[in-house]
Amino acid sequence: EISGAGTLTTLFRVTVPLLTPAILTAFLASLIRSLETFEVEQLLGVPAGIFVYATRMFDLINWSPPLFPQAMALASLFLAILLAMALLYQGYLHRSGPRPTLGGKSVRFEPKRRTGWVWVAAALLMLYVAVTILLPLAILILGSFTKLFGFFFLKDAWTPVHWTSVLGDQRFLHAAATSIGLSLSVAGLGAFVFALLAWVLVRANVWGRGLIGILIWLPWAIPGLVLGTALLSLLLNTPVISGLYGTIVPLIVALIVKELPIGVQLLRTSLGQVSGELEEAASVAGAGFWPTFRNVTLPLIAPMLISVFVLVFAATMRDISTVVLIATPGMRTLSLLMFDFALSGRFESAAVIGVLIALISLALTMVAYRFGMGRGAAAK
Repeated sequence: EISGAGTLTTLFRVTVPLLTPAILTAFLASLIRSLETFEVEQLLGVPAGIFVYATRMFDLINWSPPLFPQAMALASLFLAILLAMALLYQGYLHRSGPRPTLGGKSVRFEPKRRTGWVWVAAALLMLYVAVTILLPLAILILGSFTKLFGFFFLKDAWTPVHWTSVLGDQRFLHAAATSIGLSLSVAGLGAFVFALLAWVLVRANVWGRGLIGILIWLPWAIPGLVLGTALLSLLLNTPVISGLYGTIVPLIVALIVKELPIGVQLLRTSLGQVSGELEEAASVAGAGFWPTFRNVTLPLIAPMLISVFVLVFAATMRDISTVVLIATPGMRTLSLLMFDFALSGRFESAAVIGVLIALISLALTMVAYRFGMGRGAAAK
């Protein structure tokens, strides 16, 4: 801008190129998630005769007897598509090289002057948020208070009976405790593991680093239903770990593995934009790896680390496909309880669970955002 570049020139010549790894990560993540998404398609698509990749696999697994070879064949096709995309992504990162944007020198940032286009862009973003998030959430809340979900204009349509029924159900209390404990465990342990793997991919000069970068995408190459089936078979047929079946440990492992790609890639992008000279300065001062990693690296990527924590927490709270086969009948999460209500036609009770999941995730997001802003300011 000092050299005379306008906003659009700066955006497309500076900002977007710097964010290209994150943009590609978001693109791949969205594409993969759209291919493997299951819950909405199963509840709304199948009754309407609309079948997608994931619902077809669900039908094969739930066939009597289960058609596991056919399901694995579909998973192999998905794996081949993802492998090709991962190779292209890895090749781009290799050609582009490191992209440090945060250095050791102090910088003073001046606020930009707001123009009319800024307000237009802000209005479009707010409209998008309202249509895709606020409107569905409002319908969900209203539906939880209706006698018949979706029929808001019937006579005497409103009732709190579904809330009292769900909140008074012992299954809900157990599912809520299980979901919150599971989500916090997966988000906390996962964020730490993801940060270590991201550091290895960005900083460590080890053989096979490119191969590791490709393999990290593999959990998304296996749809949640197939991953759950494989882990269930492993638990039931391996004597050493079969005792873990029925506990929360397999769920934690499965969900950490499931969220591995998005967590590592986001932290990898964030760490790649932090100059290595800051860690080298700590090493010169005599700090070992763990003190440097804990006191220098993690604080510098704290905003992204908090974002990954929140994303993994929310994803765990709402996950169904990965844990539906691993969880025993006596261990239900809120998402599984909601799914059970929906499959049995109790959409009003399912809406109550959905609202509570959204509120819990929103509360955690607000707390994490405040904490992350403080950590980010301290790191600067």
